Amino acid sequence: MLWIFQKLKDSGFDTWVVGGAIRDAMLGEPVEDWDLATLARPQQICDIFPRTVPIGIEHGTVGVIASDGVLYEVTTFRKDIEHFGRRAVVAFAESIEEDLARRDFTLNALAWSPHTGRMLDLFDGRKHLEQRKLKTVGSAKERFAEDLLRVLRALRFAGQFDLEIERDTWDALLTTVPELHHLSSERIQEEMMKVLGKAKTPSVALNYYAISGVIAKLFPEFCSSAGKLDSEAVGFSECARACDKVSPSRPLLRLALLFSAIGSGQDVKPEVVRSSVEDLMHRLRFSNSDTKATARLVWARLLETPTEDPKQCRIWLNQVGLAQFNDLCRMWIAETRVDRRPDPKNWRDVSSRIRFIRSILKEKPPLTLSDLAVNGTNLQEAGISPGRRLGGILMELLKKVLNDPGLNSYEILIDIAVELERSEGKNVAD
Repeated sequence: MLWIFQKLKDSGFDTWVVGGAIRDAMLGEPVEDWDLATLARPQQICDIFPRTVPIGIEHGTVGVIASDGVLYEVTTFRKDIEHFGRRAVVAFAESIEEDLARRDFTLNALAWSPHTGRMLDLFDGRKHLEQRKLKTVGSAKERFAEDLLRVLRALRFAGQFDLEIERDTWDALLTTVPELHHLSSERIQEEMMKVLGKAKTPSVALNYYAISGVIAKLFPEFCSSAGKLDSEAVGFSECARACDKVSPSRPLLRLALLFSAIGSGQDVKPEVVRSSVEDLMHRLRFSNSDTKATARLVWARLLETPTEDPKQCRIWLNQVGLAQFNDLCRMWIAETRVDRRPDPKNWRDVSSRIRFIRSILKEKPPLTLSDLAVNGTNLQEAGISPGRRLGGILMELLKKVLNDPGLNSYEILIDIAVELERSEGKNVAD
């Protein structure tokens, strides 16, 4: 990184490390991204460095690729000209001071010069970090009005870094929540996934989401028919805390745990919750594959879990699917670990349930159509006409095999299939 500074300095351009890199370093967090701010204009940056990528060149950001392949974002000093709540009109600025003045929170308005070791702190960001306090740069009301996403960023930072939101900042945040419907779905989704994918304990930020009214405003699926969410409600609170017990590397699994709270305390069927999850994720512009997988996992979690009856277990595995089973185990374990001192009985129940299901799986029972000893071609060779009826017979065979795996042989299933066909023909004739 220092070579970037040196080349910019040699070219006569003032350059600083800014933003999250300084914040994370001062908080003892791992620094993932280094962002640089410079007086150089985008084209000048491209002229200075041989390998660049126009990441957001229209906004002044150029990606500089180091010899080891690492990409550093270099952005021209900027100042805001006009704001619309969802975006700002920016212009290039002439100083780092102007650039810092446009930033959201004091902990993000820090700049450091590797050349001199100087830290530029115009808004007491270091003091607020030491106090574990989150405060906007200047007027909180104005900062949130400039970009509504800052409301969600404030809640994420407070939760992720265990910060207290300063009173004026909190009051302005609350008055801004009713305007959040103006935010794009993509930005809301991105912030939610940062909460679930970065924080060690996302429940803190999620609790802020609840008490601030953000959940009720943006995620009404969690609320009662009256449109209210009790942040202390067992369903939401426990599901949020269960997210803490899953690795940040599995944000979608955390999301499924959280979505399991939808309809909690109400007599809502798993199919209805599944539909609500799909609608919510489509609204937030999740991919079809992520939506389908997450909604199915939530649905599977809400199904009645198998008893010690092998037959019922096989039927349950057929419904759920093997692809979901390991994640279901993780969800059960996370939910059991919510309390600091988990109930030993609950832990034994979960452990016993998982061992029992795995014992059934070790027997390698037929669970899907592909596991049957016969297929559609075999049935046609036995005289069964292709079409909807053939598919229906295959499903009937699977049901019988789920009840009794011993029936899963070619000869037995062909005989059963032929008898089913005869019975159907007789019923039609009658």
